[in-house]
Amino acid sequence: ANMFVILHDELLEDRPMRIMEIVKIPGGKRFFKRIPFTLLGNRFTIPLEMARIDIEHAEKWIVAPDPFGSYSTGSEKFDTFYPDCFKLSSFNLLEIDPDLPLNASNFFLSAIINFLAQQRAVIMAPVTGINTILLGKNDFTLYVDAELLDNNFRVLEERTGIITECRPYIVQIESRERELFKTYMELYDTFTSKNKYSPLLAIMEYTSLDYRNDAMLRQIINHAKFVKNANVIEFAVVHSGINPEFKLQLASIATTHIRLHAIENGITLLTSYRPRSMHLFLELDSPVMPKMRILPVV
Repeated sequence: ANMFVILHDELLEDRPMRIMEIVKIPGGKRFFKRIPFTLLGNRFTIPLEMARIDIEHAEKWIVAPDPFGSYSTGSEKFDTFYPDCFKLSSFNLLEIDPDLPLNASNFFLSAIINFLAQQRAVIMAPVTGINTILLGKNDFTLYVDAELLDNNFRVLEERTGIITECRPYIVQIESRERELFKTYMELYDTFTSKNKYSPLLAIMEYTSLDYRNDAMLRQIINHAKFVKNANVIEFAVVHSGINPEFKLQLASIATTHIRLHAIENGITLLTSYRPRSMHLFLELDSPVMPKMRILPVV
């Protein structure tokens, strides 16, 4: 059949990655395909492309219980492998590739829905507001009723025109640089007072902030110090291609540091730098709700 299959190991960021290469030369035209795989449990397993949930058959959210000494990501199988992901008073640096598949937002949706389902507050500040890859296609609204969103969910969105947002959970600000942390603290005070200091989840995107400005850098560092002494679990989201010096400064104050990669065939890969781990394939665990599972690369 003029086909060759080659299995080999290679290094990606100093960690082993297993690759199957298929080379086919039918009638002189060369065909080449790379497929990542794992030998978890001594079984040859090819990870699945990150899928979107079946929105037509979405089911009632099943609350994931909190692991001992931590809080749940909303995905029981993820928690089992990575129980320290959601520690209280933690500032967690999360790199995302610019070409990450849209469905990788399931990683965030799982945590957001699980927090809201337990009457816990969530604050988000994506660069593009509510229309962000961090929320995919806003599938979280299938699992959380309007009252919970209005009471415990806020998205900080920079105003881009004269249109006034009418959804109660969207808070418009004039400038991210000037108002982001001030508005965050106002929301924090409101939520912690109302919810009796229950854990608060924050997902903040820092990519667009002017890190060359010393005053802005001090604001970010002071904010991180606050988070690490408050009832907050924060994901500080940056694009993987940002200025390396700024990334290093954030990493130096972060509690954990992980990255979501976009690799071949729409596969999503998670790599943890602190604590250090092998590469982990990230997959949708259920077609009816955005719960995650992990396949370690072994």
